[in-house]
Amino acid sequence: MAAPQPTCRLPNEVLSSIVDHLDPIADRSTLLVLLRVSAAMWDMSARRLYREVTLDDAQMSKLVRRLSSRGRTALGFIRSMKLEILLAKRDCARLRT
Repeated sequence: MAAPQPTCRLPNEVLSSIVDHLDPIADRSTLLVLLRVSAAMWDMSARRLYREVTLDDAQMSKLVRRLSSRGRTALGFIRSMKLEILLAKRDCARLRT
């Protein structure tokens, strides 16, 4: 039988400080891995990863479908969302009237 692995529990403040130093774009793969570590790490990582989101309409549709299908939703962590919607000329004319 394998020897039990020692457990090391860092305070949430330390873990949060580590996550806050990760860049949401450059360290995206690290943040995605941290989402799967524990519930506490999911909360911290999702907050950092989804703080600012810029999407076109196709990406927004895909994101909302994926995020809303999970048990825990990351939608509440989004503080800023830029929507880049390409409208046809007829749609722009309709909006002006």
